[in-house]
Amino acid sequence: MSSAPIGRRSRGWGWTLSCETSLSSLLAGILFAGSVLNCHAVSGARGAAPVSLAPAPIAEAPLVDDSTMGAGFARALLPVTIQGHTLPFALDLGTSINELSETATAQFHLVVTEAVAPGDKGPHPQLDSLTIGTAVQRHVHVAQTNASDYAEFGLARGLLGTPALSRYDLVFDGPARRVRLYAQPATHTAATPAPGWLPPGITRADCIPMRGDPDGAHRVFFDLQADGHSIRGMFDSGYGWTYTNLAGARLLGLTQSNPRVHPLASEVYAGRFTATWDATDMMLTVGAQHFPAPPILVFDALPRSGRPDDPVLVLGLDAIRDRILVVSYSTGEVCLGGSSAPRPTSEP
Repeated sequence: MSSAPIGRRSRGWGWTLSCETSLSSLLAGILFAGSVLNCHAVSGARGAAPVSLAPAPIAEAPLVDDSTMGAGFARALLPVTIQGHTLPFALDLGTSINELSETATAQFHLVVTEAVAPGDKGPHPQLDSLTIGTAVQRHVHVAQTNASDYAEFGLARGLLGTPALSRYDLVFDGPARRVRLYAQPATHTAATPAPGWLPPGITRADCIPMRGDPDGAHRVFFDLQADGHSIRGMFDSGYGWTYTNLAGARLLGLTQSNPRVHPLASEVYAGRFTATWDATDMMLTVGAQHFPAPPILVFDALPRSGRPDDPVLVLGLDAIRDRILVVSYSTGEVCLGGSSAPRPTSEP
């Protein structure tokens, strides 16, 4: 069935909202929640910017301060329903597994079975299903962890890692202190890349490609610069702070003789990681965005799995406190916008 434009002109402003759709897709948009018309605004002015219509999120959660993890520690806590019980789970794009505390399993008498999926070397603990907002995931592998020995849970009763979260597109809205999950579009084309919308404050110019996860775990890697030094970046929504390893510190020139570097008195983070020093007053560049970095913690070993000789700079939630970050698994892109300083140029 051929597509036909549906237009609406706003009198006096010269704008037309043009939606390219077919009768079948229009009916689908009426019958099924989350369907999005491919709409854009057209004006008499040449080069008018497109206007996108965002779908409703399948789930959203606040970015909260979890003092059990340290002063000012921010994290995203999302209600997840398991076998009729709704529990707070932390959204953790820095981990490649889903985790459930043994305490929650015992308290709510949750049934966790052992199952073997194709390609697995052995059985894994598995939930029959879990519900995130309006989305249901079935046969979900979880690692059961003793929360009393594992301080990363904090206020959460479990962690949603990339096996669960990479099925969605995510928007971390720092100014609104919210995170929103969206269903990935069923189809998209080069002409209308998914998502066919971007939140206010974000344009296509703010998007850069994700880089492959060296462990194949769908974690969020991308290119960034710190004070002009190129380094592999990663976004970790499981932690509130920004950090690097010794290899990253060397690449960025963060030695103890650097006036920006401040030794720490063996400060322990998340109950088990020791930072040796931190660095302040650095500028980060991600795509078109240039902005001041929060204090960068330097660890002897990364809190996340990684090779000690592999330099990486990990941005936590503190790095996007006044920005908006889109993690689009559907297009393999990261988009960063919001308040920022102008990007420096080499021109006088």
